Amino acid sequence: MHSTEKNIDSQLNVLEEHKKRNKMKNESSKQIKKQEHNGFVIPILVFACNRVSVSRCLDQLLQYRPNPDQFPIIVSQDCNHKETTDVINRYGSQVTLIKQPDQSDIEVLPQEKKFKGYFKIARHYGWALNQTFFNFNFDAVIIVEAKVVCVVH
Repeated sequence: MHSTEKNIDSQLNVLEEHKKRNKMKNESSKQIKKQEHNGFVIPILVFACNRVSVSRCLDQLLQYRPNPDQFPIIVSQDCNHKETTDVINRYGSQVTLIKQPDQSDIEVLPQEKKFKGYFKIARHYGWALNQTFFNFNFDAVIIVEAKVVCVVH
């Protein structure tokens, strides 16, 4: 089996385990959230890596979101870029920062070398979505890339 296939199979197994362990916990958490916020809480999950310009995205999200309790902002950072972390930390309690812990290199076949960055991005998305659904117990999520700027008319 190819290393990428092993990695995908491993992540699928972890996902299934999380689903089984957290089913009861999720149900009770869902009931509380629905009662407190008119039926829904949908976090905004911002993916960041090494862009200090994440501040533009966060500034706009904070400006335009209708209710911080119904739309909490989670920033998931990959890359361990200190300058970006510093920018995110300046927002204090307005955002929740989570950091993708697996910074290891990804083994790929020589012919897949040009896709290595995409494998790292996929790993980051998988980790952050697992955190959002299984650790924070949300039912849905709005995904935003840090480089996205909102346009409101």
